[in-house]
Amino acid sequence: GQAPPGHLGGEAFRNREGRLPPGDRMMRTDELVAHLRSTKSPWVVLLSASEFRAHSSWRTRLPDACIRVIDGGKCVTKRALFAEFKRQLKFPSYFGRNWDAFEECLTDLEWLPGCGYVIVVRAADKLLSKSENEYRTFLDIVGATAEHWATPSFLPRREPIPFHVVFVAPSSKMQSRRWGVPRLDGARTRH
Repeated sequence: GQAPPGHLGGEAFRNREGRLPPGDRMMRTDELVAHLRSTKSPWVVLLSASEFRAHSSWRTRLPDACIRVIDGGKCVTKRALFAEFKRQLKFPSYFGRNWDAFEECLTDLEWLPGCGYVIVVRAADKLLSKSENEYRTFLDIVGATAEHWATPSFLPRREPIPFHVVFVAPSSKMQSRRWGVPRLDGARTRH
């Protein structure tokens, strides 16, 4: 197995020793990669677009992961979100375009093999911006999905698999909504 990765907790990224980094220190790329390789929560996190660009090499350090990019600008409504996820995650034709079917597809993904899953949502400030209730439902579903993947299965046998969603938003939009997820740099956001 792999070495135990750093963990995230509370409002901010904590290093391997469980300490918070200095307030103005951006996390290192290896810390981001360690988190994305782990099955530990939080599974949905927030990064500013500038922080995300600074970590541009993270993809090459997760060669066996299934990485998909979602355009939050194309996910303003629930219907649009379902269409974008269906397109980017190649949901099967029988996808029912409702929350139950969405969760079912996310907890299956047999058509997208990988040793882990990372969904990057760019322009995350626009994701379900028309409905706070739908946004909260989305957070609940991706959290439950990540917990599903992080839990070993015995029938059929499956080891824990990392599943993470990374929200990326312009720095100017970081305080624009109640995100309900932690930032990886330790800065505070509205909850």
